Order: sequence, then C-alpha cells, then structure tokens
Amino acid sequence: MRSINKRKIMILMFFAGTLAAESFFDSNPLYPRAGRGQSYRSSSSSSSSSRSSSSSSSYRSSSSSSSSSSYKPSSPSYGSTSSYKSSSSTSSSTGTYTSGPSSPVPDYDYGYSIDSYSAVLRVNRDGTVSVTEKIKAVMSGWHNGIHRSLILQKQYAPWTVSEVKSPQGLAVYNGMNYIDAGYPKKKVSGVQEFEISYKLTGAVVPFTGQPALAWRSCLDKSVGGGSVRVEFPAGAPPVLADFRVVPGEPHRVRGKDAVAASALPGAVTAVMTRRMNPDESFEAYVVFPESAFDMNLLRALFSETALKYERANLRESRFRAVLNPDRTVDMKGDFELESPEGSSVCRMNAPLQFMLDDPIDEPMKARLKDFYRAVYYYDFKKTDCATKELGGNYSNMFGICLADRIGRGVSRVGIGYTLWGNFYDDGAHFFDFRLPEYRCKKSGRIVFELKLPEFVDSSKVRAEALLEKRYFTGEFLLRPVAAATSWDGNTLKIEYGAGLFDEQFLKVRVFIPEKGFHNPFFLRRYIMGVRSRMNFDPTWYLNYLLFGIVLATAGAVVLVSVLKGRRRDQSYERMLKTPPEVKTGGPAVDAVRSADPAFDPAKFMERAGAISSMIQAAWSAGDMKPVRNFVSQGVYNRFRLQLEMMARDEGVRNVSADYHPAGLEITGISDSKNYQTLHVKLRATIRDVTVPKDAPDDEVKKALGAAEVSSFGEIHSFTRKRGAKTDPSKDILKGVCPNCGYVPDNFGEVNKCGSCGGVYNSGEFDWVLSEITQEEEWKGGSADTVDGLKALEEKNLSVNREVIEDRASFLFWRWLDARARGKAAVLSRDATGSFLKGFGQEGRGAPFFEPAVGAVDLAGCRQEEGSAFADVLVLWSAASSKGSEPGHCEHIFTLKMPLDMKNPYGLADHSCDSCGAPLPETDALECGYCGKALQKVNSDWLLDSVSKK
Repeated sequence: MRSINKRKIMILMFFAGTLAAESFFDSNPLYPRAGRGQSYRSSSSSSSSSRSSSSSSSYRSSSSSSSSSSYKPSSPSYGSTSSYKSSSSTSSSTGTYTSGPSSPVPDYDYGYSIDSYSAVLRVNRDGTVSVTEKIKAVMSGWHNGIHRSLILQKQYAPWTVSEVKSPQGLAVYNGMNYIDAGYPKKKVSGVQEFEISYKLTGAVVPFTGQPALAWRSCLDKSVGGGSVRVEFPAGAPPVLADFRVVPGEPHRVRGKDAVAASALPGAVTAVMTRRMNPDESFEAYVVFPESAFDMNLLRALFSETALKYERANLRESRFRAVLNPDRTVDMKGDFELESPEGSSVCRMNAPLQFMLDDPIDEPMKARLKDFYRAVYYYDFKKTDCATKELGGNYSNMFGICLADRIGRGVSRVGIGYTLWGNFYDDGAHFFDFRLPEYRCKKSGRIVFELKLPEFVDSSKVRAEALLEKRYFTGEFLLRPVAAATSWDGNTLKIEYGAGLFDEQFLKVRVFIPEKGFHNPFFLRRYIMGVRSRMNFDPTWYLNYLLFGIVLATAGAVVLVSVLKGRRRDQSYERMLKTPPEVKTGGPAVDAVRSADPAFDPAKFMERAGAISSMIQAAWSAGDMKPVRNFVSQGVYNRFRLQLEMMARDEGVRNVSADYHPAGLEITGISDSKNYQTLHVKLRATIRDVTVPKDAPDDEVKKALGAAEVSSFGEIHSFTRKRGAKTDPSKDILKGVCPNCGYVPDNFGEVNKCGSCGGVYNSGEFDWVLSEITQEEEWKGGSADTVDGLKALEEKNLSVNREVIEDRASFLFWRWLDARARGKAAVLSRDATGSFLKGFGQEGRGAPFFEPAVGAVDLAGCRQEEGSAFADVLVLWSAASSKGSEPGHCEHIFTLKMPLDMKNPYGLADHSCDSCGAPLPETDALECGYCGKALQKVNSDWLLDSVSKK
C-alpha cells in the first residue's frame, strides 16, 4: 500500500512541478544580451550626447530628463542606528531595552543581523583555544539575547566547547551547534553589542604534519564587517597564517579577496574587506611549529575530543582507476588496517552523492535526479570485494565492503566498482574522484593511480587534491592540499601522506582535454542506474521500472508537440550553424590599411564575432575573467560589477543559450592623435532569462528551453594605438602575447606578459574592445572638439579621449559599488586623497537596483599647476528598491592626473605591477597571487570629485 502511495505522489508531483517551474520562470523578464539589454530606454537627455561611450544595455531615463537626479534612498545605510527609535522605556547607548518583568523562559533572537563581528583566538600550549567574540547585532525585535550559531559539523574536526561566559550575564551552550547569550532579566532591541567567551578543544589539529589552528566562524548570518586576531602560544610565530572567507556550498571556489591580514608581535590580525553572506564563514588556518605546543598533551586532548569513538587505524589506502573512453571508470581499492586491540568499527562509507533523497520526502525530485549526469551511477562488483587475511562483509546498505572482523595487528580489505557520472564538461572538462571516507581513528598514506586512454595527451592533464568533509547529507570543501604527482607512461600517480581523521576524505580532481571522450548509450546508463539502486536499496528496482514506464508514457503524450516544434528548432539550429553575414571594405578599412598593409578585415571581423560570443558566454557563467584580456577596463568592469550587484543586491543572475552573431559590418572609424577606433555593427539572436541566483540547473535549463529567441543590434568599437601593426602569428585569442608572441600558462589569470612586460589589453599592440553602444544610441562620427583636449594631447601623449572615457566608465562603476557598500576602500587605489577623505559624507551603504549607464562623454579638459583635469558627463539610472522604477541621474566625474605621468596601461585595467594579477577589491598591501607589495595608488587618471549636473 505504501509503494502505491509513492507512485501516486510521484505522478502528481511530476505534473505539479512542471507547472510550477513554468509559472515561476514565466514571471521573470527576458533580457536579450549581456547587460540585461531589453530594459534599456533611450532618453532625450542621452541623445544630446554625440555618442554613448559606455552605453549600458539596461540604462533607463526618467520621464523628465531635465531633473538632475530623481534617486531617493529608501533605507538607511548598513550599521546605521538612525532608523531605530527607542520606546518610552530607558534608552541605552546603541539601542533600547525595557526593564519590565523578565520572561519566564529567555527569548533569544534568531532573526537578527550582524553589523560587525570580532573574535580573539588565544591559542594555548595544550592546544586549547580561548575565544572572545564581540557581536554588534541589529535586533529583529525585543529579545533577551541572541542565538549564536556554531555548526560544529562544518569544522575541520569535532570540538568540545566549555567555560561559556558572557558579561551580559546569560550564556548557555546546548552541547552541539549554538550558544545563547544575552541579558537574563531584560529584553533589548535595536543595535546591541554582545560579548561571548568560551574555550575550544579540538580546534588545533595535530595530524597535518605540523599542528594547525583550523577555525571557522559559522555565524550563519550576513556580516557587515569585522576582524579576527590569533594570539600565538608563548609568542611562537606561525609557519603559515591563512585567513579568508570560505563558501558554505560544497563546490564553490574559496575566495582570495575577502580579508587583509597584518602581523603584530605575538599575534596576527585579519580584517574583512567585504560583507560576508550568511552561507559564508570567516576562516583562520594558522600552522605552528611543534615547539609551540606540549605535543603529548595536545595529542591526548585531541584524541579524547575527536577520536574517542574510533580505535582502528588505516595505515595505507591504494586506489587504481582506469578511465575508459566512454567516461566510465573501473575502480579498485586496497586498504591496510591496523588495530592494536582488535576492533569492529572501521568502515568505509559509500560516497553520499551516489545516494538519492528519501522518496517519501521528494519522490519526483529523487527519480528525476537519477537521469542527471551529476548523480553518479555506482555499480559494485561483489567479486572484487575479496578480502585478504580477514573476512569481509558486502553490505547492500552502503554497497561497499565492511571490515567487521579486524583482529590484532595488520589486516587488509579490498573493494571494486564501476562508476559513471563523475565528470563535468560545462566549461573546463574534469573528473572528480571522491575517495570513500573511513570511520577509523586515523587514516594515513593515500596513493591514487589513474590510467588514461591512449588518446589523452598527458602534458595537458592537470590534477589537484582537495580535502573535504561530510556535512549531514552533503559535503563541503575544507581546503586544497599538497600532494606529490608523478607519471608512469599514461598513468597518473598522486600521493598524499598528511593523514585524515573523523569524516574527512580526499577528492582528486583531474582536468583532462575533452577531445576523444563520449558518453555511454542511454540504455546502458539506465541499466547502470538500476544496478546502482539495487546496491543501495533493492526496493528501488520497482521504482526504476515504474519510472521507465512513466517516462515512456510521458514521451508518447508529448511526441506530437515535439514533432510540431522540431521544424522550428531545426530551422533555428540551421541558423546557428550559418556563418554570420560579414561586410568589410570602404573608407574605414582603407584608412587602416594605409598605415598597416597586413591588416585583414575578414580576420578582424572573425575575431570581433568570436569576442562577442565569448562575452555572452562569460556573462551567462557569471564570470568575466575569460574575456579580461580582450576588452578595456571600462567594458570589463561594467559587466563584472553589474553581475556582482545583480547577485548581491537583487538576488538574480542572467543566463543565456544559443547565441548567434547573424551579421557584422564595419560602419566607420574614429581617429585621434594617438589611437584609432573601428566601429562594428553587430546583429545577433539569443535565448536568455533572468533567474534567482540559486536556481537549480534543471530549472534554469527548462526556463532557457522555453525562452523565445530575441534579436538585437549593437555597435562594438575596437581601439588600437596608432603605429601598431598586424602580426597574424600573434593571436591574443589563443593566449599569445600581442607584443612578443610569448604563450604563458596563466594567460587567463593575468593581463601582463611575463616575458616582455607588455599589458595585453592596453591597446598598445592590438585591437581592444573599448565600447559597446546601443544601436539606437549610436551617433556616427565623433563629437565636436572637446575644449582643452588638443592642448593636453600635445603636452602628454598618454592623453586620449577613448582612454579618458573608458577610465571614467570604470571609475563610475567603482564609485557606485563603493557607495552601495558604504566603503571608500573600494576606491583606495583609484581616487585622490581629497576625494577619499570626503567620501564618508557621501558613502551611502545601501544597494542600488538595476544600475545602468546610458552615456559617458568627455565634456572638457584643463591644466592647472602641473596637473591635468578631465570633466566627464555620465548619464545613468538606478532604482532605490527592488521592483521600483529606476530614476534618471546625471553626474560630472572630474578626473585628475599629473601632466608628466605616462600611463603604460592605456585601455587596460590596472593589475599587480609584479605579476599582472587582478588587484584586490580592497586596499590590501600584498598581491594574493605573487605575494609582492602592491602599488598603493594606480598611475592613471584618479577620481577627484563627483557632482550632480
């Protein structure tokens, strides 16, 4: 009877889920290209400008263009107490409280937000850590105190928490995941400061070669800012001090730009440089020499805390994997166990991602997930679970050999299985080998060997080892770890000897060229799925059979509609394969060829189309780094910061598919004293949709499939320094330095050639996409001569209109981001001291919604006392709250530069002077890539003032 109910629920949820997904995504607007272009509205104010140098695709004007600004903030800045009003009761310095009768049961606030957070971690000689935290909380109502989340499962090792105290008088630890702290006899509201102190045992880990403090804040709240200080035991300096904000989601990349650390005598302090999201944690990972501790006492306390339930050790694990051309993997494991006393608790668990959700909870979701590649098919081979020297048990529950009769001394056990689904081909093509974790006291040396198909070029293979951990029914990344890598023919060998404990496991990620691989036939995948389920739970056999019947029936029902839509899809597919219509020639091409006979307009247009496709792909992926070296700083940062603000302030992302440049035409040329710009008219089609930033991939794909094809037109402007010559052998799209031809390994990570020092996207050596303009805003030709520009060009060859406007576009987005965050540090390298000093009066500290630029135009230049000034008009719009209509704004951005300064970056965004890596979004003093000192101020036009027109 129960299985019948499951089947009914499955069918109902299938249709209900389909309708819900369609309804959900239909409510979201469509935008036809990077920059959310369909929301663009042209205005009379922007048409007064001769051209729109940084015309954003989502710019909106107000109904009255004469208004200087219609923007009105709707909420106070983060951390402001002005919106909190005390009641008639007694007021405190930062908030309010009532001195009425106390509640019989203390009432703790779960919904508060954290304005600032600080922690002092005093590491003791015995390995314990004394923690003192200060939390500036914005209360959601009247409460006795706050509920401070700990989430011990997300730590490197289990902790024991003791000696919990609070000067407010109330501190309660529940023994697992949280501390409640506050006032025992009064309730407070508004902005309040709470202090909590406690002692940790288990936060210093002795099994990593050298003892390491491994601590995460796990506040489960958005944090406006703060700091963490680690005090050394007996003043012993650390070997390594690594602070960063780490994501809570399993597979997100660990950030590099979230904290700035500084050393003090006997301590090291790290400061947050951006707002921390609720799913993120502040991590302190500090490695000390063994001499800093009483190692005997440290190991004893750690064993009592973290290892008290386990007795057996796993001395060595060996994995031998064979990667087949159809992406299936044949895996064998061999394990050496050591038990001085005899044990029955050493067990190797199956990787959790192979197991689906309970069908009672989410029946349809569970069955649908079986047909996604992200769910591994896991076919255990009982014959390969043979044991050596001891008996073993093959468990259907875990689908893996259990060593349940371990005698004293050393024993061995084996495992074998076939796996499919552990690869990713969206962007980089890589395979994940998640090695099963062990419920043992400690696991030692791990050796992993991977035999690759003969068609794989081993010189193009890259591998990394990741330390991960189980968390409830999921997993998350702890940190990348060092592992020895070697090759024997086409077999990759990786060794890791630092050891694991608790529920940690090692994941080996191998990046392999995709060419030559294919997927198993659908029927084989289905059979593998059935056999995989039989390993975990035999009752799933009927569920799989039923799902096959339902799938076949549903396929028959929709067959007619599929056939109807096939003609339309085939027509669009043919169009996608059709090369774009390209028009070259005319005076613009002749003007370029007169000084550069090797210039090939056909190759130039092919490159223009390729860059437009790369921009769309980068925008859809939410990461503009792949196109950084082909575009100017204004174009790159406009898209990069817009993506960041969409996710941070609006909670959405824009994704696309089936982008096709249908036509390319050179429409004109702009000449200045030092630069030459070719303008290319682009006609293109695309499918795209805006979705919540955390929307699952299956819902995103469904929404994209339902999206209509839209078309648009833009003008893409490519700029190059006068005197630069075309060299067909130096193709920057292939990662080649356009100046010297050097091919670096890290082309996508830096914009500076490690051989000649040239900046790739400066425009000094090759064409750079410097402007994207709405077709309806395009005004052919340049504006009249700008007052003072010619005289300034004569005085300094680095001065140029295109460069100034591109720099102003970049500074606008920096300024907007700084205002949204309420932090001048965002502009510290790109603004004058006087501007930064006055930023405190204008720093807003609240998000903008749908910010966009309509035009950026140089209005005038002048020279004063050895400095050059440029006044740039920026037309832009933004909304004060989500869903409200954006208001039109016009501001004059005044830029300042010493007259004798020579700017080598040109159109490129500034980077580390030593290695060319991106500069951090803060005033950090050292490069996160090469570790060398960073320039405090960039050698370029700096933002000197911003005023309303």
